[in-house]
Amino acid sequence: MMLMIGIVLAILAQIGAPAAQDYGFEPATCPFGNATNYQIDCGYVTVPANHAEPENGNIRLAVAVVRSPNPQPDPVVFLAGGPGDSAVMRAPLTAISYGKLLKSRDLIIFDQRGAGLSRPTLDCPQIGSMLRADSAEFEVMLGEILACSHQIEHEMTETFVFNTQQSASDIPLLISALGYSSANLLGISYGTRLGLTVLNEHPALIRSAVLDSVTPLQINVYEHLPSGFDRAIGEIEGLCQEDLACRLAYPNLRQRFYELYDSLNAQPVRIQADDQQTQHQITGQLLSQYVLMSLYQRETVSTLPSTLSEFEVSNYHSILEWLTSMSRNAGGHGLGMLFAVMCSDQGSRTAPERVQALDAQYHPALSPDFALYGVGGATLCQDWDSSYTTPGQDSPAVSDVPTLLLSGQFDPVTPPAWAHLASETLRNSVVIEQANTGHGVTATQCGLDLAAAYFDDPTHSPALVCTVPALVFELSEHVTRPAIVLITVVLGAISLWGGGSAIVAVIQHPRYVSWSHIAKEVNLYWILGSLALIMALLGASGSLKAFLNLEPEVVIGLAIPLIVGLQSAVLFSPQDEPALEVIAACPRGVSCLILERWVGVCLGQFVFALAALIVSYLLVPGQDLAIMVARCLPPTVLFSGLAIFITIRSRVAAFGLVMTTVLWFIFVGFGDLLLPGALPLFFPLNYIQPFLWGIHPYVQPNDLSEMGYWINRLCVSALGLALIFSAVHGLRDEEQLLFDGHKH
Repeated sequence: MMLMIGIVLAILAQIGAPAAQDYGFEPATCPFGNATNYQIDCGYVTVPANHAEPENGNIRLAVAVVRSPNPQPDPVVFLAGGPGDSAVMRAPLTAISYGKLLKSRDLIIFDQRGAGLSRPTLDCPQIGSMLRADSAEFEVMLGEILACSHQIEHEMTETFVFNTQQSASDIPLLISALGYSSANLLGISYGTRLGLTVLNEHPALIRSAVLDSVTPLQINVYEHLPSGFDRAIGEIEGLCQEDLACRLAYPNLRQRFYELYDSLNAQPVRIQADDQQTQHQITGQLLSQYVLMSLYQRETVSTLPSTLSEFEVSNYHSILEWLTSMSRNAGGHGLGMLFAVMCSDQGSRTAPERVQALDAQYHPALSPDFALYGVGGATLCQDWDSSYTTPGQDSPAVSDVPTLLLSGQFDPVTPPAWAHLASETLRNSVVIEQANTGHGVTATQCGLDLAAAYFDDPTHSPALVCTVPALVFELSEHVTRPAIVLITVVLGAISLWGGGSAIVAVIQHPRYVSWSHIAKEVNLYWILGSLALIMALLGASGSLKAFLNLEPEVVIGLAIPLIVGLQSAVLFSPQDEPALEVIAACPRGVSCLILERWVGVCLGQFVFALAALIVSYLLVPGQDLAIMVARCLPPTVLFSGLAIFITIRSRVAAFGLVMTTVLWFIFVGFGDLLLPGALPLFFPLNYIQPFLWGIHPYVQPNDLSEMGYWINRLCVSALGLALIFSAVHGLRDEEQLLFDGHKH
């Protein structure tokens, strides 16, 4: 009887209980094209909207699982930063970036609740274009933030469920729904805060964790922005002082940043965007945001001193590119999720007045008020109108899960000290501070190697796996310009001396000049060949435009110098008419010889080149004729000089032809590597490459400042003439020997 009563009670209990939720994986078509070699499976995992009350509705998390060709049973769960980053749409790119992890483990990429393709999504498209607002626009942005907050609250009854604690509770369900019994965590930036919350509250399914650029739970990021910024600037200034070139080129880096900030705040600068329709106002606040973002990556850190130097002379090209990039990427996607999470986790625990009091300890340049964090961020949170405070986001995370904490030397927002702070309560953790790295250590090959080694064996520290190469600072055009001017003056002096000598020789011995020979060297066949080539190139300009993005005037500017150079290479062919034999047969000055031959070429080809440029100008009206000539004339002089010098010195015309063609191909194909900042450099190239822009024959007007471009044109021309007269000087030495010391 008792058994029957028990069975009945059990049945009644089941009838009265709510049905168990099914949080499985629902496959779906991937919303992106997969250009990788990996299989990527996409879909959705359903989780409770509120884990404390799972019966009150669900949320769907978008998921992409990148399959390893040889997987271990424990995948890596990627915890994106932001918060608010749309990770799923970038799954193929993430797979390529983290390919080393995929050698032995699947990679789970998902959009956190409220972000990306997860549903529902918290977006604020109306404020996307204001993210880099100046003070005048900031008040408008506050109103839009409040409007977006009210709109989201109107559409959703429980906006407080979008926070780090709820997202952390999603992770175990996500792992189980995808069929895994354990997993590893890889968190970056905000993803480390999410990862620490998982380790603190849901460690059961976590085998190991790598947390990159760590934000401890007890840290309120709104209150620490200027201190991290100050430390990072100090690191960069110290590295600059250790580098001889940087120390000489950019002394007092921090003070110059502060002075530039004060100057732009007192008198903002308005610059025109490349589209000639948009204007940007460059203020001290905008400069501060730009410098802060530049400290995130080692590539932009290496250019920061040179960029600040360019700003000092009113060259704002770099900041204009940054603003253009920000405008393209702005759209408000995930911004609602960012404010919901950050404001409930941390913003609700502080106030703009408190943040402002803390910021007052530092120079104003270190407190970009209108960023998403700091005073501006705290003010935005106040206007977000969130009254919910996430539990547990102000106490240290405690865990025994093996954890590797990575930090970058000059990270301005998550300093290395934070990784050490987090490790104090992570009883099985290792901290590695990576030198010469910014925010996001695993974005470097070394950081990725460290993560892969740790996932393979979390019982050993991977500290000695690798190192990041030392940082090499870029020398800008502005800094190297005086040296290029000096080189141009020296080469110009050589050219003037050589040209003056030739003119004097002609004046003293006018009968030595053979005007008929000059006419002969005009060479109708070469001109006809040039004409045929140019017409063919112009005829194919549509295809060149489509495949190589070359305009007709650029095509002519590339072709004419090569044609003149090749013709110049055969002017002194020893097999055809050796120069010394000519001198011996008719003892005229070598200057006359050069004059006759090269001037004949120039008369023919230059006149033709100018005619071709005029035709191009008529075909494509609105071009700057001076720029068109500048594109063509200096490289023509340079390749003529190279051809004449090589042929006379080698006494082999074929060698001159080949080498001239090879050098032309190198300059056309790889000449842009000579531009400042084009290459990540190492010693001693870092002391040489920044000065090579002066001899780049095919530099374009937008590659350098206006002054730099015209200095380059003069330097290239002077180099070509100097090579010609250097070759002449060598023949004069032979002439002197031939005629018993008497020069003609």
